[in-house]
Amino acid sequence: MDVAKAIGTYEPVNMLVLPVDMNAARGLLTTASGENPDIHANYVARGTGVGGVNLVALANGFNDFWTRDTGCVFVKDATCERAVCG
Repeated sequence: MDVAKAIGTYEPVNMLVLPVDMNAARGLLTTASGENPDIHANYVARGTGVGGVNLVALANGFNDFWTRDTGCVFVKDATCERAVCG
């Protein structure tokens, strides 16, 4: 949830959640983690209409969901001081 809040501070995030886990997800969204309380503080202090985390119930569960298909992938160039390549 800290990752979702960190991104959600600036950009809208849709987080897929199993219905059985929705209450737990809401609880994590509304409270600060012990490890990263500043992330929660920044998330709560974001401007009106900016970012946010939208919890989306996914009634049928997850079938074949890969981060590589839905997330960002970065490669570091070993010959250029480990710079991120696009």
